[in-house]
Amino acid sequence: MTHAIEAIDSEVHIRPATDADLPRIMALGRQFYEASNTPEFPWDDATCIELLRHMRIAGILIVSEHDGEVSGVIGGLLTPFPYDKNTIVASEMFWWVTPAARRVGFPLLEAFEDEAKLRGARLGAMSLVQDMRGDLLTKLYQRRGYRLYERSFLKVL
Repeated sequence: MTHAIEAIDSEVHIRPATDADLPRIMALGRQFYEASNTPEFPWDDATCIELLRHMRIAGILIVSEHDGEVSGVIGGLLTPFPYDKNTIVASEMFWWVTPAARRVGFPLLEAFEDEAKLRGARLGAMSLVQDMRGDLLTKLYQRRGYRLYERSFLKVL
């Protein structure tokens, strides 16, 4: 799976992530974490690296690359639907693009959906952090055929 998008001055490539991309993906993850303004929820580098490695093998981990630098990432897990083990769900865990490269956000999402279908997923699940353009993303998801299914709430115990 490789997609190329024409940028104004060069090409943006969308491709599966490699182990060499993991440090940059971690940096993007930190950007997301800081932008989410949830310091009460923990971040652990070792846990995040383990999750990324798992996604590379058993999930979906896709990056956008512009001028040799990873500028965006989308990652998710493939799991059985809770009420039908024969139905696979591609559940997005994170989707982040640097502000300067936001134009590749939609193509990253499309690549995620395409890869999910190739891997046998029949359902796609997208999430959002409400304080991070939640209303805008809700509209985007709905335009792409997603419907609100569930809301999650987190609390430090």
